Parts: sequence; C-alpha cells; structure tokens
Amino acid sequence: MEKFMGPIWAFGWALIFYLFHREKTKRRLHVFDLIHKERMQAIEKGLPYPELPPYAIEDEEEGDKHVHWKPVSPRRIAGVGVVVILGGAGALTALIISQDHYLQSLWSMGLIPIFLGVGLLLYAWINRKAETPQQ
Repeated sequence: MEKFMGPIWAFGWALIFYLFHREKTKRRLHVFDLIHKERMQAIEKGLPYPELPPYAIEDEEEGDKHVHWKPVSPRRIAGVGVVVILGGAGALTALIISQDHYLQSLWSMGLIPIFLGVGLLLYAWINRKAETPQQ
C-alpha cells in the first residue's frame, strides 16, 4: 500500500484542481448565459442591446487566439528564487541529518532546487533594467 501513496496523492491533487477549474467554468458559463438571455430579450423588444460588462469580455479578439503574457517583475522572480533556494537548502539539510542511510545517500537531490533558485536569481539580475521605475 505504501508504494501506491505517491500516485494516490498526485491523482488526489489533480482531482481537486480539476474540480476547482470545473466549478469556476460552470459559474462563468452561467454568467454568460444570463448576459445572453438579457441581450436576446432586448433584441426581441427592439431595444438597443446592452454592452457586455468588462468582466465578460475576453482579451482575445476574433482572429487573435494567442496567449498574451503579462511581463513579470524581476523582483518577483528574485523572490521566488530566494524561496526555492531556501526550500532546497531545507531539503538538503533534512536529507543529510536523516537517520535513514538511503535518504542520506539522496542528499544531492536538495541541490536541484538550489540551482534552480540560483538560475532564477541570475535571470532576475540580468533583466533588472527591464523593470519600469515606479513614480
């Protein structure tokens, strides 16, 4: 049973995220249905139909189906880098001081998030000039 705990845990979290996304989509579709009914009633009565509210308008235009990414601040990336480095250092320390010899042999796994965090810090340092000054 113990060897199945990892997949069960992963599928459990995937199910939670799926249900959250599905509920969010259902609420959004309900709002669009209400807006559509309101517009159809206005058209049937010959009235100018109401404009779509700002929360109902998508960012994509008819011909433009590409994802538009917002630029991320280098300070935010540096913050994530620091958190990942500290998490890696914690994992490295926990693996080294573990009483289990097998876990002690896996100490180098803690280096992965540390180097990932260093990479994020380097990326933030390289792109620090791209940040717009706040007024």
